[in-house]
Amino acid sequence: MADNMLASFISETITQVGADVTNYARTKVNLSQSMEKNYEKLKNEAVKLQALRYDYEKEVQKHQMKKTTTSSYDVWLRSVNKTLENAKILEDRYQDDQKLSYRYIHLKRRSNYSGKLERICEEIQKLVEEGKFLGGFLVDKPIEPVLKVNAPQIKGFPSLQRPLEQVLELLRNDKLKGIGIWGTLGVGKTTIMKNLNNHEEIAKMFDIVIWANVCSERSEEKLQEDISWRLKLKSEDVVHPEDVARTISEELKGKKYLLLLDEVMDSIELEDIGIPDNNNGSKVVFTTEFRHVCSSLADRLIEVRPLSPDEAWMMFQQMVSDVIDLPDIEPIARLVAKECARLPLLIKTIAGAFKSKDSVSEWRKGLKDLQKWPEIEIPGLTELHSFLKFCYDQLKDDQKRKCFLYGALYPAESKIYTDYLLECWAAEGLVGGTNERRRFQDARDEGYDTLKHLTNVSLLEKGERMIYVSMNNSIRQVALYISSQDPDCKFFTGMSEDSSDFLEENDWQQSKRIAMIDKKLRDLPDSPD
Repeated sequence: MADNMLASFISETITQVGADVTNYARTKVNLSQSMEKNYEKLKNEAVKLQALRYDYEKEVQKHQMKKTTTSSYDVWLRSVNKTLENAKILEDRYQDDQKLSYRYIHLKRRSNYSGKLERICEEIQKLVEEGKFLGGFLVDKPIEPVLKVNAPQIKGFPSLQRPLEQVLELLRNDKLKGIGIWGTLGVGKTTIMKNLNNHEEIAKMFDIVIWANVCSERSEEKLQEDISWRLKLKSEDVVHPEDVARTISEELKGKKYLLLLDEVMDSIELEDIGIPDNNNGSKVVFTTEFRHVCSSLADRLIEVRPLSPDEAWMMFQQMVSDVIDLPDIEPIARLVAKECARLPLLIKTIAGAFKSKDSVSEWRKGLKDLQKWPEIEIPGLTELHSFLKFCYDQLKDDQKRKCFLYGALYPAESKIYTDYLLECWAAEGLVGGTNERRRFQDARDEGYDTLKHLTNVSLLEKGERMIYVSMNNSIRQVALYISSQDPDCKFFTGMSEDSSDFLEENDWQQSKRIAMIDKKLRDLPDSPD
């Protein structure tokens, strides 16, 4: 009986094995026979998936400035790229096999290959279905902590690097909230601010950095608009500035922000535009030409001074490097650079105009024209003239205006000692009154207040502890131009150090004051009348 059972088991096993072998063989034969069909199907499905990917990529590119892709789309796209890569490998392999005679392609190899085609085809179909993204695959981009701006290199210019390092040090102090960068127009304040914005430490210190330009032509509403754009706030339907301010405040609440305000002309109520006091180390850094602005916004003030003569010449050289080595141009180039008053903005503007001049005669003519500015218009210097004229007009007090113009009698960049200048103002009757008691002391006090005001609005440069002041060349040229239009303030300072001793009688007759400081003058006309 045991023998019968064993025989039956063996018989059934053999039958099952036979059936399995038969089924396996049939499957392999079917797969082998359907290889061409599976290949064509794979090609068609791959084209559909590639088209879908292309459409999505075009959509992503179209909205790349404001939108980004979802995480699910990113995962899907990686799977698509990998699957299409595998499909391409199989297609290439099929093309290679087609070059061989059919009988050399083994049945098992064909069936295995056909099975892979079938599986890849199923993966592609699944990806096409998953790629419908009914909920969409684009979302608003998260706010970047810092938007980089184009910033001139300041490496090698300590006069610009030093204030930047001072600002960075102050930003590490959580107790400070406002930092002012103060100096005359063109001294490099905006350049420092741009380098601050791009500094690698800034992105680590703050959740968001907001850059906004604030000048006389821009309103607080425009400033709110710029801040709203930076924060990606939808404020089209918000009409009232108070509502915009509330929206900005809510968005910044809890964030550690750095607000960079460039060209601040007057005091700003930060709360009115929506800037909250978060008490979490948030900061406001601003640039201004007017010191009085700093009193309401700044806990610390950093003054930016003009470049040193060596720095100014190096910057000018870098900007006219293509022509500076031409014969006989360097001596004239040094005189041109000197006219730039060591101000980076002027150096950039004037160097830009001169770098296209490739002959000594062109440089000489350009220098003569430059020395006549602003009597004749120089392209690129209109902004500077307009600003300085604006500062002059803002003095309002005629006495202050005449005191400012009086400073143009002294050579550019020279040290005008405070005590001496105040005595001159008093002697000229520009400060003080003739009937006042303690006339001299009162005149001196009034003169000191005027002097302080002129330095605060960047029309005069303050020397060490106000022992002396100076006027840079650009401001002096504007002052002389203004004085030439006013019969009561017409000056004669036109003699250079190398000019002849002789003065035309007409020079005396037309001038109210004549400056002969540092002049090689030995004889005077017989009569100044």
